[in-house]
Amino acid sequence: MKRLRWIRTSVQKWARRATDRAQRLTRDVVVGMVLSGSVVLCEIGRALNPLKRAFETILHRLSTNLGDEYVAGEVALVARDYLADAGRVTWAEYEFVLVDPTDISKKYGRCMPWLCTVRDASESRRGAPKLERGWWSCDIVATTEDHRVVPLHRPIWSTEHPSFRSETDELRKAMTWVRPFVSPDVTWLMDRGGDGDQRIALFDELCRRWTIRMRGDRNVWRPGAEDDGPFNMLEVARAMAKPHKAWCWVSRDNKLVRVRRRFGCLTVRLDRGGKCYTLVAVERDEDVRDDEPHRPLMLLTNIVPLSSREAARLVSAYTRRWGVEDDTRAGKQCLELENIRVLNWPAIVSLFLLSVIAQGLVALQEARAPRRAARLAAQAPIVDPIPPYRPYRLWMPVQQLLLELAVRLRRRRQPRGGLLQRLVAVGGLAARS
Repeated sequence: MKRLRWIRTSVQKWARRATDRAQRLTRDVVVGMVLSGSVVLCEIGRALNPLKRAFETILHRLSTNLGDEYVAGEVALVARDYLADAGRVTWAEYEFVLVDPTDISKKYGRCMPWLCTVRDASESRRGAPKLERGWWSCDIVATTEDHRVVPLHRPIWSTEHPSFRSETDELRKAMTWVRPFVSPDVTWLMDRGGDGDQRIALFDELCRRWTIRMRGDRNVWRPGAEDDGPFNMLEVARAMAKPHKAWCWVSRDNKLVRVRRRFGCLTVRLDRGGKCYTLVAVERDEDVRDDEPHRPLMLLTNIVPLSSREAARLVSAYTRRWGVEDDTRAGKQCLELENIRVLNWPAIVSLFLLSVIAQGLVALQEARAPRRAARLAAQAPIVDPIPPYRPYRLWMPVQQLLLELAVRLRRRRQPRGGLLQRLVAVGGLAARS
């Protein structure tokens, strides 16, 4: 099918340096993920061929190859080639790279390897964390101001694994993996999980430009007036004048709308006599709580804005951080990442790397061929409201086209004698009945 030729050529290009064994595994798993909408191996095998004997053969081959540590290294090489290709596509227009640690909860996976205690973000509430067994992961995506999102990397780790040192060390590995393939001028963004001395030092070391949302429970010093400090960051943010305005895109009721935000900037230090940073305090009228009246949004950045317009870009850039949340949710919904069932750690790591390629196949279409993506999106059975995360509209048409192609290939490969024997058998049973 000409409309699906880009899937074959893309997977072949990313797997060209791997062995034939790894190439076939990558092709089968990625296409099977898109076909079945799942990372469960039996669902992938059934989507590739529902016949019992062929299904058992495919399932055995996938299980054996995924559990091989050598093949896992080949899969990592394929994921790196995908990252290099995605980096070339996003180098110019995609100005922001989002980093978001997340959890993979396994409520019923008692026998799965290296399960650790995680905080289930989907079930936790303010002041009432929900702890489950599972693993930790980190989504790294590239995005633009108009909410185009391309997944780059998705590592997984466990605090119980012997190789684990710290979460900061795992973030260092992930960011070091991605950094050579994105523009050095991109702005790295992270939520309140980056508010820590080790995390800030990590961003200072690896990133030329970064912005992190702060919790507000630390002290800051004013440059040149250290003897008057320290001051609580939250109190400083509340007392700051906010004369500037920024128009930001936010998601409301599954629609992207522009809202106005007032903000102010102040140069601060996190320790006495330390490095200077810029604190950006943003008003949030819609997020006022009874126990936290007029709590501003606090952003810390190593960028020194030279004008109010440049500072407004920092505020609007953080509102695009929601793109990584959408990518994580799409992975858990469209690929059932939390339903993974393999019992081998190299296989789990490989499936997470291949899930990025499966999502990237769809996301890169919007970046490379916007017209083709628009035609495919028009075929999606989605009516208003249109989801702001656009790969949702592309996933179902691509899945449907792959299903049609799979049916055609099965019919073409069906032995004529076997088909005649089945028809004769069915006719004989019907005649006897």
